[in-house]
This record gives sequence, structure tokens and C-alpha cells, in this order.
Amino acid sequence: MFFKTLARFVLPRCCVLCGAASKQPYSLCAPCHQDLPILQQKCALCAQMLPKDTPDQTLCGACLSSPPPFDQLHALFSYEPPITHWVVGLKFKHQLTYARLLGDLLVHPIRDVWYQKTALPDLIIPVPLHPTRLQERGFNQATEIARPIARALNIQMDQSGLIRHKATAAQSGLSRKERQQNVKGSFTAHRSYEGLTIALVDDVVTTGHTISECCHAIRKQGAKRIDIWTCARVLP
Repeated sequence: MFFKTLARFVLPRCCVLCGAASKQPYSLCAPCHQDLPILQQKCALCAQMLPKDTPDQTLCGACLSSPPPFDQLHALFSYEPPITHWVVGLKFKHQLTYARLLGDLLVHPIRDVWYQKTALPDLIIPVPLHPTRLQERGFNQATEIARPIARALNIQMDQSGLIRHKATAAQSGLSRKERQQNVKGSFTAHRSYEGLTIALVDDVVTTGHTISECCHAIRKQGAKRIDIWTCARVLP
């Protein structure tokens, strides 16, 4: 442990994309950071892409006709390279360094942009995996992304109150309707969230069915507000 700590101060950080020396804590040089696919022109509620030149704070048609069960979804990136590479590397190749990278990248917009004029949530809840999937993978990618966020913002992380009790097929490759049926009724909350503002953290949001099911379970336990923090939004 001593030598690992010493190495952080002695050895130069290298950008994970181009290999250049980096002064950033998340090992990404300034030029590569500027080239990341920051999500623009998005719905003010669900962060889905809107047509160019759409005014700020505009809601998409889906949110206007059928509002989602969360209060706001904050997504930093569109799901395209290099974000796709990082997420796949994390989930399926056990490259946990990408979890720290993605978590660190989320801290600035959370603290200085999304919550610049409002209080931070009371509690962070990573979207849970079913115990079988957790045992197979060895870690929950949402939890690993949430760790540096919780630490940097000094927000408690709840890893046991929300349970995924239904083992489901992987969402990738399923149609929108199949995704909805696949996760329906999969989550249960086993503690009170009465009067609390919750930040629900996940790596990627596609159709939003998984996070919606989580929100239904959390609402039943009295949560006052639920915001979604995700690294990336899959765009149509």
C-alpha cells in the first residue's frame, strides 16, 4: 500500500486515450477531455436528444405525454466512443479503472453545474445487480462509479436498501417492449426513504425502464425526490 501511494506522487499520470502526460486526477489530458462527447440539446427531464436549436429547459414529447417516475435525469455523455469502450471495458473486461475515471468525470458537473443552485441529494443509491449476476461479475459497475462521487461530494451511499430480487436476461439486444417486460417488478426497497432526496446512479441509460422500476420501488418508501445520475445516454 505504501509503494502504491508513493507511486501516485512520483510517477506521472498518463492520459488513458492518447498516453500523454496528464495533470488531471482522472488521467485524461485536457485536449482529450475537451473532445469527449458531452451530451447537448437534451430534454430537460429525461436527457433524450432534441432537435438542434431547441430552447433550453424544453421537454420531449414523451415526457410531456407521460412523465417518468423520476424528477430529473442528468446524463453527461452520449453513448459513443470512447465512452462505449470505457463502459464495455468496465462491465465485461473487469477494467475497474474506468469506473474511477467515469465517477471522477461526473463530480464536476454534479457539484458545479447540475446542483449549482440547489442542495445535493441526501443519499446515493447505485442501481443494484441481482445476486447471481453480482457473483458472476464480481462487482457492481454502478457501485464502483458511485464510490468516487460519494467520496468527493461527502454523500452517504446506500448499497442495501434497494434490492434486485428478480434475475433477468441482459437488456442488451432486447427491443424496447422486451426491455420493459424484462425488468418489470424486479426491484424492492427494504428501508424507509421518507422525505429524502435520492440520487440513483447507473452507468448507461437506454430506454429508462430499469431506472423507472427502481424509482417505483423507492417512491413506495416515501422518497421526496429522485434524480438519476448516469455517465451516458443511448440516443436514438
